[in-house]
Amino acid sequence: LENTLVLVEMGLSDESFVRGDDALNDLRCPICHEVFEDPVMGPCQCTFCRLCITRALERNEVCPMDRSELQIQDLVPHRFVRSRIDTLEVFCSHKNLGCFWRGRFDALPGHEETCAAKVAQEAQDEVKRQGSKLQELRSEVNARNAEVERLTLAVETQAKESKKLHSKIAKQKSKIEARDAEMQDLKEQLQTCFCGKFQKTLSAFCGKRKRTDPGEHVL
Repeated sequence: LENTLVLVEMGLSDESFVRGDDALNDLRCPICHEVFEDPVMGPCQCTFCRLCITRALERNEVCPMDRSELQIQDLVPHRFVRSRIDTLEVFCSHKNLGCFWRGRFDALPGHEETCAAKVAQEAQDEVKRQGSKLQELRSEVNARNAEVERLTLAVETQAKESKKLHSKIAKQKSKIEARDAEMQDLKEQLQTCFCGKFQKTLSAFCGKRKRTDPGEHVL
């Protein structure tokens, strides 16, 4: 009942009932002054809401009405008062959602299990929850797409930089190969020049020696 009726601290609010104060006055808890919720009584016959009297006895084990000794284990359901409350006409607790049902208090739980207004509200709430989840998923997808775009741009930038670097390396390689070719040509030129000079020098030396060596004339 706590989940299906309007509660004011303890007891049942008058807003739950079709008829007003006159029909409810002799069904009110002397502690919370609301209509009994789960009415119980002690040996003294005083009647209270179970929760109201339980809290009172936890502080002081005496009846709040006649001050007689009373303990929680002495409490028993007041079936007559409960039967009177069961016959009272009440509104559906989902009246604010558009439900026009009215019926006996004891029929309320059965109605509220299939209340169309409640079902519609639950469906609407579920749609909102699913919409919220969908929005979260969209935000997550957008964030991931943005990350993919960022990574794609980074990869493209790296590819361009890599291409530039390969181009520089190719140019440097061409320059090195050209220099190697120049060095090889220079080496060959030096070798040719050195060999020619050496040959001329050797020939001149040998010719001079023949002219100055007397032994060669004797032979």
